[in-house]
Amino acid sequence: MHHPQRLVFVIVLLLSLAACAQPQPPLPEVQLTEDAVGQTVDLAVGQVLALTLPSNPSTGYAWQFIAGDEAIIAQQGEAEYVQGASMPGAGGMEILRFTAQGAGTTMLTLGYKRPFEPDAMPVQSFTVEVVVR
Repeated sequence: MHHPQRLVFVIVLLLSLAACAQPQPPLPEVQLTEDAVGQTVDLAVGQVLALTLPSNPSTGYAWQFIAGDEAIIAQQGEAEYVQGASMPGAGGMEILRFTAQGAGTTMLTLGYKRPFEPDAMPVQSFTVEVVVR
């Protein structure tokens, strides 16, 4: 006599659990440009930080990771280059993506330098404080 009520309860319970297990939509990518130097950026674990910085690969220079706690934020893949003007040798923008790995605070520093001159100082730098919650 109580079996139909139990069956309904079990079905409702299973449907509730299934609804909770639905994948969450990805967090929006946080985008910063060179104007953000010295600022603080707040991220959630798993969120992507995209840095878009001026670059001209024809000079041999590129943005490189210099410092930051990779347990908190880590670079994802290679930088993406977007050509500016269509003239040969014209500069464009380099986009570097980092993913928040774990909670904490770190200073993320990039340097604009030639990869084939590992001991040379960067000609330009970009630093932001990253807070991952």
